[in-house]
Amino acid sequence: MAEKTLHQKQSQNRPELLDSIEEFLEGGVKQTALNFVEYCKANKMPIRWGSTYRWYVYFKSKHIADIGLRFVGMVNGAIGTRVKIKENSCIIQISYLNADSHQFEDYISKENLSEVIWKNVKHCEGCLTTCAPGKDKIILGRSFKNVCGGSIRFFNPAPESLNCIKKLLELRKNDETVGIFYR
Repeated sequence: MAEKTLHQKQSQNRPELLDSIEEFLEGGVKQTALNFVEYCKANKMPIRWGSTYRWYVYFKSKHIADIGLRFVGMVNGAIGTRVKIKENSCIIQISYLNADSHQFEDYISKENLSEVIWKNVKHCEGCLTTCAPGKDKIILGRSFKNVCGGSIRFFNPAPESLNCIKKLLELRKNDETVGIFYR
């Protein structure tokens, strides 16, 4: 019998995010991930296992964000590419955050978050056929090429990025079109 894949193993035991943070992260990356989890708990946003090294954040039963740890060459893209990210890593992505909407632009401008958003625009890596190839987009008045359908991803977020994530989650929680992206 073939040995189970990591995804099969995790599907069976559905590891807790806090246990995985303790096991795989260190230093500032670990502290950022712990701060994110604490924020989610304090704001009644449960986190549940979603996939290999990936957990989903929910609000009122809607998937509004993801947090992923140490994607080391194990994410096989649907069109044949591999996403490789270093081991001590944390990625936070807001689900279906419509970076093209006026509500989004107005909120970002009011909160002075444009620079942080621009630093975290997600470029297409060919991981899903739903958005590959990426599209050229104008986000908050700045032009970007090859942008993924998810638009914004925070890789090893710095403190100012974590503050931005919290504000974006508040926007997402209040968004009337709360929906599921990539599911």
